[in-house]
Amino acid sequence: MHREEIKRSLASVCGHSPLLRMGLFKVMDWLTVKSWHVRRELRKWMRTAPQNAHILDAGTGFGHNAYWLSCQRERFSVLAIDDQKERVCSGNSFVRDSNQSNLLFRTMKLTEINEPGAFDLILCTETLECIEDDTHALDNLHESLREGGLMITTVNRKYSEDIPAEGDVKRCGYLMNELKEKFRTSGFHHVKAHYTGGKAGRLAQQLGVTIPLRLLKLTRLFILLLPFYFILAIPATVVLNWLDSHTAHGSGQGILVLARK
Repeated sequence: MHREEIKRSLASVCGHSPLLRMGLFKVMDWLTVKSWHVRRELRKWMRTAPQNAHILDAGTGFGHNAYWLSCQRERFSVLAIDDQKERVCSGNSFVRDSNQSNLLFRTMKLTEINEPGAFDLILCTETLECIEDDTHALDNLHESLREGGLMITTVNRKYSEDIPAEGDVKRCGYLMNELKEKFRTSGFHHVKAHYTGGKAGRLAQQLGVTIPLRLLKLTRLFILLLPFYFILAIPATVVLNWLDSHTAHGSGQGILVLARK
């Protein structure tokens, strides 16, 4: 099974049950190192965030970040956008079933956003490298932030060797200085960045993501053993991801950017 096929299968199975979807969100938060870095920055932001903050999750995917934010404060208003209509419909069904009144999913591309000064926070995770005209997308996101608003972005790091693109990916990733300059060119200031997925994070990814995916590619029957595998793997993965998100790295698999308007 290919990774995208596995994602679609999980979404199909969990999309019919709010409890299963919430469980999938929790597992994703435990196992993915980028989620640990993003959550840490979001908690810092919430210390001084407006009580009724308007938040945009740009390129929401399954919507696990959007759902987590909507659960933090009832007065938060969260808009989750994605260019895949199927994901948006599934997300809105989940919102109705879970009675999450402050969360809305909408079909939209980042290059089509026209919401000047609407958001206190914009979250964009693992999406920017999938957009051909990333400069236009960044311009739109900057325009959509309120003065003093924060944008949190995660992307894949670009390595010196060529990395084959998968699916609709237009580029393999970014160099840190290149990415920071893109943000500054679009008008952002106080642009800061750090690497994610250092040694501890890479080991966590092997245990929590890579090994299970390889076993699922061998046989779909392994899905029956996944709960037992994760009982052993999750504690070690959690510790490794915590270490990765609380230590500085000279390099890493990904980059997290913080930028203000």
